[in-house]
Amino acid sequence: AENKNISGIIQIDDETISNIGIVAKVSDFKSGNSNLDSNSLRVLDALQFPNVIFKSTTLYQENGQIRIEGVINFHGIEKDINISAEVIQLNGITQLSGKFSVYLTEFLVDRPSLLTRKINDEINLEFELYFN
Repeated sequence: AENKNISGIIQIDDETISNIGIVAKVSDFKSGNSNLDSNSLRVLDALQFPNVIFKSTTLYQENGQIRIEGVINFHGIEKDINISAEVIQLNGITQLSGKFSVYLTEFLVDRPSLLTRKINDEINLEFELYFN
């Protein structure tokens, strides 16, 4: 699924990123399959836990790369997470892109079954964020 409605804020001090905060609505993730999307909203308890929130705690930036340590809040559970990303700063726009994985069971999500086989526990996420 893809989400093009992510909100966030970034703090930059002396051309170095010092803080990041991101919020994404669960309901804004779209797979292109409305049945799958509605089932996902039910499984993820989107009415009770409507947002995925990330807040950085520590950042290390060097040579176009950044390592971000922070806390992700998903499905009402907070977990520490480490993310590596590429940083491009050009014409007042900062772009961050990278990937990371989460495990649904760590967030107490009951994995649904498809033809008696549960979906994968590991969810791989890729991101490309632009900040003005």
